[in-house]
Amino acid sequence: MEDSYGHQFYRVAVAPIQAMHDLLGRKEIGAALDAVHPLRLTEAFDRGIDDVTRETGASRANVLRLVAAEEVRAAAEASGASQQRAVEVSRRDPARDVRCV
Repeated sequence: MEDSYGHQFYRVAVAPIQAMHDLLGRKEIGAALDAVHPLRLTEAFDRGIDDVTRETGASRANVLRLVAAEEVRAAAEASGASQQRAVEVSRRDPARDVRCV
């Protein structure tokens, strides 16, 4: 299967979410929550953008327009309060069985 630019971007940009999934499977709750810190999400997004611009020669501004970057950044930032709350709960009761619904 050909590795398209979109697929390359997706693979890099969702790495924190994949890491969270893997860590939750090992019951490493704190590390899983850290994996999806808003900063980590935006860093992964930026790495994906950088990969696409490097591979295609397109300008960063053009690639950012194609992927609705402002909306993505706003969503990552908005997740911060929930992520922080989950960290607080996991620290307060690290043995708690946390289940994703």
